[in-house]
Amino acid sequence: MSRAVNEHDDKLKYLTYKVFDLETKSRNKNILIYGYEENRYDVYDIVNEFICDQLRLEASDFYIDHAERLGQVNNHCHGQATSKRTILVTFRYPSEVDKIMSSARNLAGSRYAVDRDYPTEIRLARKSMWSEYKEYRRTATTKFSYVSLQHCM
Repeated sequence: MSRAVNEHDDKLKYLTYKVFDLETKSRNKNILIYGYEENRYDVYDIVNEFICDQLRLEASDFYIDHAERLGQVNNHCHGQATSKRTILVTFRYPSEVDKIMSSARNLAGSRYAVDRDYPTEIRLARKSMWSEYKEYRRTATTKFSYVSLQHCM
């Protein structure tokens, strides 16, 4: 009896990891944009403006499959006149997300932020490790350098 239960537990764990892997892969063409106040403008126009003005990239180099605001509209959130709902953007290719993320440093000091669309489990794990990462960065005395593979062979 316990052998059958163990086999079912193993199968359930395997399927859980499989679903998690599929969800992660299905989000690899998504980004989340934070900081835009609610307005009546077309979300696609906002994303194109964000790519050009904030990230300093050419919007015509990106193909947006889908863009939408997440969550409910709440115009009186926490005493503010307007709310800032996150924008979810789906691109055609994962390489477009990589270009966006490599230009995210241009957002330093602005009211905007961008991140990959991770599943909840990964987002929570990253959040729990953030303070440790910041402390490590602050105290790290060793600078890492990359060695070309041709020197290793």
